[in-house]
Amino acid sequence: MKSFKQYIKESNDAIAKFGNVLFGDFRGKKESDTDYEFKVFNAIQSYVRDAMIVRELPNYLEELIALKRVYPDVLEPENDTSVLYRGMVINDYAKNGIAAEIKNAIVNDAFTHEAIHNKMKYFRGKINYYPLNQVESWSTDEKVAWRFAKFQYRSKMGDAAKRFQKHLKKVTSPGFIKNNTYLDNLREFLDEYMLESGYFDSYDNEYAVVLEFYKPKKNQLIFNSKFLNKLLGAGTSEKEVMRLDKSKSPVPMHIWVPEIEYLKMTLNNKFKRDPRKFYEFFREHYDESLPTLEELKKMLKENRR
Repeated sequence: MKSFKQYIKESNDAIAKFGNVLFGDFRGKKESDTDYEFKVFNAIQSYVRDAMIVRELPNYLEELIALKRVYPDVLEPENDTSVLYRGMVINDYAKNGIAAEIKNAIVNDAFTHEAIHNKMKYFRGKINYYPLNQVESWSTDEKVAWRFAKFQYRSKMGDAAKRFQKHLKKVTSPGFIKNNTYLDNLREFLDEYMLESGYFDSYDNEYAVVLEFYKPKKNQLIFNSKFLNKLLGAGTSEKEVMRLDKSKSPVPMHIWVPEIEYLKMTLNNKFKRDPRKFYEFFREHYDESLPTLEELKKMLKENRR
């Protein structure tokens, strides 16, 4: 623990660099920013408004984190940070490790919990998260992350099994038969199903997810959300904090995946895009009243006559 003497020295050093009021120009205070303070503020603003990380930003944030006791009204998160949330889009080709983690979770059936949020079903698993950048934005309000995922999800609301039945009926009707093999028809059926769910291609490799981060280190978190909201613009209420991890070390956390994304991940990763295995998986987990593959094959063969 720092002594009072050390605290006074830090305060004096901080005031020499930043003045008595941090970012006074932006906050409408009487004290103007120092030249150095102006550079630091611009780097923060570039990240918050344009998601652009200035090369010096991690060093600036590291310096400011050490000064949270000096300028708590700006630098200290005011909300409970025991759990943080982050909505994001990942893809199978990401080179930061998270894609491999999710593939392993899918293949090993690690998504063991289901929940409903905003009329959407989600599956929950546990992964090691590899930060994309040294600086990232997180929220103390889970609704912010769910809202982001729902926006990226692009899916029409509705029950997956009902949509599946609807398109199965379509694919087994005489007028739908276009190909020579039932496998081709099954693959086309999956494309139709995914299209109805809001996707252009059932083999799309991007997924919207929500991360749930328990007990992050407080010495990696910075900024009062009111300050960040003001940077973002009028009417914004994101309850965000910024997290700094210069090492970009993997962190264990939970991941929530929307239902259609989970099905798509299963098709792409666990079943290697084999529509037969995916169909059997769906039948087992969602609707056992669906015809078996053999029955489906027979139906499609009869409809081709």
